[in-house]
Amino acid sequence: KKYKSFQNISYNNIGSNKSSEDYFGMSTNLDDAQNEEFIAKKAIPANNNSSNFDQQRANINNQLAISHNSIYRFTKKIALKINVSFIDDKIYNLEKNNSFFNTQSINYNDTSEKITKPENKQLELKLTYNTTKVSLLEVETTLQKEKINSTNSIAQNQTSFFNTNLNTENLFWKNKLLYTYKLSNNKALQFISQFSINTIPQEMNINQTTFSFGGDLQKSEFDKNYLSNKIILLGSSKKIKYFFNLASIIENNTLNSNLSQNNSITIPNFENKFNYKKTTLYTEIGTTYILKKWKFQPKLKLSSIYQNYESRLEPISKNKNSLVVIPNINISYDFNNKSTLNLSGNYEEKTPNEENLFTNYIAENNRALKQNILNLDLQQNQNYTLNYRFNDLFSSFATNFSIIYDNKKNTYLSSVEIQNDYSIYTLFQSPTNIENYFLNFGIEKYFDFIKTTIKHTSIYGINNYKNIVNQSDIRNNQSLSYNAYFYISTGFRLPINFQNKFNYSTTSIKSHNQNSNTNISLNNNFKVLIKPSKFWLFTFNYEYYLPNTKNSDNFTFLDFEIKYKPQRTKWIEFWLTGKNLLNNKYLSQTENTDFQTTTYQSSLIPRYYLLTLDFKL
Repeated sequence: KKYKSFQNISYNNIGSNKSSEDYFGMSTNLDDAQNEEFIAKKAIPANNNSSNFDQQRANINNQLAISHNSIYRFTKKIALKINVSFIDDKIYNLEKNNSFFNTQSINYNDTSEKITKPENKQLELKLTYNTTKVSLLEVETTLQKEKINSTNSIAQNQTSFFNTNLNTENLFWKNKLLYTYKLSNNKALQFISQFSINTIPQEMNINQTTFSFGGDLQKSEFDKNYLSNKIILLGSSKKIKYFFNLASIIENNTLNSNLSQNNSITIPNFENKFNYKKTTLYTEIGTTYILKKWKFQPKLKLSSIYQNYESRLEPISKNKNSLVVIPNINISYDFNNKSTLNLSGNYEEKTPNEENLFTNYIAENNRALKQNILNLDLQQNQNYTLNYRFNDLFSSFATNFSIIYDNKKNTYLSSVEIQNDYSIYTLFQSPTNIENYFLNFGIEKYFDFIKTTIKHTSIYGINNYKNIVNQSDIRNNQSLSYNAYFYISTGFRLPINFQNKFNYSTTSIKSHNQNSNTNISLNNNFKVLIKPSKFWLFTFNYEYYLPNTKNSDNFTFLDFEIKYKPQRTKWIEFWLTGKNLLNNKYLSQTENTDFQTTTYQSSLIPRYYLLTLDFKL
C-alpha cells in the first residue's frame, strides 16, 4: 500500500526503439512538445538519417534503455513519485545523397558514413501533499542531461574528403509548483509557478582537406531561462464552465557562436553574440456553455509583450512593445450519440523564435550556411477547421471528414543562394498572406457476412509558399500533396487469414513560369496469418516499395514469424522471427522542392533471425 514500482531494461540492435526519444529521425516526442516553451534551440542539427521508412528496417542501432518508476506513499496526505531513465545508443547509417538544383544546373553528390551516439539521463520527481481537506500542493522537478556525439565521414562530389565531429550537450532543469484551493463545490483557485534553465553548448570539429567556406571549428551555445506565474479561477454550474487567469512570463535567451581556424582565428561574418529578453503579461477568459445539443467554447486572451534585443558585437539594440488581442472559438453540435459536427477558429500572434535572431552565418553542415535578417515583428496565424464525425459501434461503421484553412502573415521566407559546393539560407519575415488548405477523409467498416474489416484514409493538401532563389524576385510556389491509405483484414473462422496495407503518395510542386516537379511513391504490405491450432501461429509478410514511379528502383521485403505456445506450460511462449530475408542492403527515396530534387540512398538492417523466449511468472 505504501510503495509501488516497476522497472524496464531493454537492449537490442534490431532497430527497435524502446525509449521515449527518437535519435534516428530526430523527431519531436511528447515531452519535447509539452516543454517547447522552456527548451533552448540547437543551432547545429545532429545527424538526421532522412528515412521515411519503417525504423525496424532502417535503424541500425545498438540501444540500451533503462527506466525505473516508483511511488512512495509516506502518509495518507504525502506521496512522492520518482521516474529515472537512462538511454545509450549507437546509430549507424551509410547514406548517398544526390541533389540536383534545376534552377542552376548544379549537382551535389555526397556519400556520408554517419555514426550518432546519444546518451540521455533523466530524473523526474513529483511530490503531492494534501495540505488540508480543500487544498492540494504539487511540486515537480525534472533534470535532464543529454550528450550526443555525431560523426560524419563525407566524400563530397568524390573529390573532397573530410570528417565532421559534432558534440552536443543539453542540460535542462525544470521546476513546477501547483497549489489548488477549493473555494466551494463548484469553484477552485489555482496558483502555478514554473522556472526552467536550459543550456545547449555545441562544437563541430572539421578535419578537412578542403572545406568550402574555411574554418575547422564551429561553436554555438544557446541558453534559455524561463519564469512564469499564473493565477487561475475555475468554476462551473449546470450548463456553464468557465476559467479566468492572470499570468506573467519572463524569458531570457542568449547565443554565442563562431567559426574559427586553428581554434584562434575567427572567420569574418561567422560570429554571433546577442541577448534577447521577452516579458509577457496576459489575461485570459474562457467558457464552455452547453445548450441542448450545442456546445459553445469561446476564449479571449489579451497580451502585452515587450521584446528587447541587444547585440554584443556591434551597437545594435531593438525594443518592441505589442498589445495583442487573441480570440478563439469552438462550436459543436451533436446530432445524436453517434455523430457530431464541429467548427473551430483559432487566431495566434507569436514572437520570433531564437533561431531566427542571429544575423551572421552558422555552418550547419558541409553543404549549408544559415543566417537571418533581424525583425521583431509578431507572426500571425489563423486556422479554421470544420469536422464531421460519425461512429456507430453497433453496425461497426465509422467515418470522419475535415476541411482545414490556414492563413499565415509575417511568417519567415527563405532566400537561397546556391554555390557550386554549398548553399546559403537567409531567413526573413514577409508581410504577405500565405494560405493553405487541407481535406481529410476517413472511413471504416466491418462486414460481418465476409468477416472482413476495410479502412480508408485520404489526405489532400494545398500548401502555398514563397522564396527567393539566387537573388530572384519573390517566387510564388505551390505544393499539392495527396496520400491514400487502404487497409483490409479478414477474420475468417478458418486456419488462414489475410491483412493488406496499401499507401499511395504523390507530391507535385509548381513554381511560377516553371514545370511542375512531381514524385509518386507506392508501398504495399501483404500478410498471411496461419493458425493450424491454438498452439501455433505462422505469419508471413511480403512488402513492396516503389519510392519513385519515374525510376526503376523498387524494393521487396520478405519476413516471417512463428509462435509456439505449449499446451501444458501456458506461462511460456517461443518465437522465431526472420527479417529482410532477401537481404536488401539499402533503400532509396526521393524528395522534391520547387528548385531541387534529392535522391537518398540509406543503409538497412541486414537479414537476421531471432529466437525469442517469453515467460511470465
